[in-house]
Amino acid sequence: MDRAGALRHLCIVGLMGAGKSTVAHLVADRLDRPVVDSDLWIETRYGLSGREIAEREGVAALHAIEATMLAEALATPTPAIITPAASVVEDQRSRRLLGESAFVVWLDLDPMIAFERSQAGSHRRSATTGDFRRMDRRRRGAFSQVADLRLDASRPPDELAGEIAAAVQSSSSS
Repeated sequence: MDRAGALRHLCIVGLMGAGKSTVAHLVADRLDRPVVDSDLWIETRYGLSGREIAEREGVAALHAIEATMLAEALATPTPAIITPAASVVEDQRSRRLLGESAFVVWLDLDPMIAFERSQAGSHRRSATTGDFRRMDRRRRGAFSQVADLRLDASRPPDELAGEIAAAVQSSSSS
């Protein structure tokens, strides 16, 4: 049995705006699994959005919280679909945990499309097009390193969810 079937969690990673949350909920419906979403986890735990934490405490503090979220989610016994913040791939411990504990799907998206999509979310910290290009360059290698499956996130969310669910189901039965 390969990693998708042998391990209990499914993590969907990608740039802010790649569609992680949307796709995760569609996959959850297909696989009957709970979703652990980074944005919601932070707001529930801290009573603040990621944007507010970054503004008050700094981006480094937010990234530490995001890494904690991933570690806690991966430590839970219930098989879940986890949507960690993109920053976690820059953290060595988080990359190790992803490699050990999850089947990882990378929703790869052009950073300018991700930027446009991210403008709709008030919970997200503000960033410029240049920030997105830099984040993409900085994280692309790490996304590639942790990903078991890379998908073009410009495709329709339902199509992506179907492909992810099929990959998990086929590997679980082999």
